[in-house]
Amino acid sequence: MTIRFAFAAALAALATPLAAEQAARPAEAPLSLDLMCMGHGTLHKMRQVPDGRNKQGERRTRSESYDEPFRGMFRIRLRGDQGDALPPEPMLAQSGQSGWRRIKKLRIGEAAIDGKVDLGLLYAPVFHIDRYAGTLSLSGSLNAFEGSCRPYDASERQF
Repeated sequence: MTIRFAFAAALAALATPLAAEQAARPAEAPLSLDLMCMGHGTLHKMRQVPDGRNKQGERRTRSESYDEPFRGMFRIRLRGDQGDALPPEPMLAQSGQSGWRRIKKLRIGEAAIDGKVDLGLLYAPVFHIDRYAGTLSLSGSLNAFEGSCRPYDASERQF
């Protein structure tokens, strides 16, 4: 019984300074961040192009993929462990969505912020924000975007 008591006393002696240290440290405030990322992207699209004639003499077409470039602004809003994104208009129009989109699988680290932007049924391109370089990159099967980010303040006039 004395060995158990000695072990419990030693464990309590170790835990007490650790608990006191944690109580003395102020709790970190939840992350609140609003970013505006200006940049450029590409929309991966399909089009029908002529492909000769069939045996009956009728014109044939085939599908061809191409990339359409665009410029725009990507907004990211983080509150604690939740986030929303406002992709550039060409990306929203392509997915048939509008407005702010939910961020899934959000991971916030010291050097980076990663997640997926929900752009519709079964489509959520992956994004990565480098917190030191201030850059955003997003890639998915339908589109891609790269931009330079800075904090967004709606009360701050630009001109």
